[in-house]
Amino acid sequence: MANETITRAFTDILNLNRTSVKGYQEAAEEVKSPELKSKLSEYSQQRAGFVSDLEGYAKQYGIDASDETTIESVATDAAAAVHRGWINIKSAFTGSDDSAVLEAAETGEASALKAYETALSAQDIPAGAKTVFQQQHDASLSSLLLLSILFSSVSPPPPPSPTSPPPPPPQPRAAGLLPHGVPVSHEGAPAEAKAAVAC
Repeated sequence: MANETITRAFTDILNLNRTSVKGYQEAAEEVKSPELKSKLSEYSQQRAGFVSDLEGYAKQYGIDASDETTIESVATDAAAAVHRGWINIKSAFTGSDDSAVLEAAETGEASALKAYETALSAQDIPAGAKTVFQQQHDASLSSLLLLSILFSSVSPPPPPSPTSPPPPPPQPRAAGLLPHGVPVSHEGAPAEAKAAVAC
């Protein structure tokens, strides 16, 4: 029979992955980019695989793996943070561009990662359970890193600050000199380089 710590860990992580399955699928439906749709759908399917694996391990430890969110699970910081993260993604859908959806997905994934780290730091989690938690943690971390890259690629550059001074105008180069005072030959290459080639 599983102790309270492992029961709580499995319950939390099962519930966060069930939430993530739906969250990623909704995100895939909302983004406009075909590439993003494919990647987010892939993450939804991956999280469904996580759920299936966790349910199998939970049964081994005598844990009820029913598709329910218990009062105890919702009360924990990690599980509650995951739910808040995916609630943010739902609010990001209406009238938003792809970057807003990706940003909200990052929030949900970061919250999930914290839940795994909480479970892995517990002292009385069996080795078999820690192995599956670690594997899924690593996959979650990879997802978070890629989401961050994708977000940066679709986000517009920030506008210049109104208080920032304008960049200085380009300075004219002195005749026959590179910026650091290196003499230039008539062909445009540094004289030292011409001499080295000649040697």
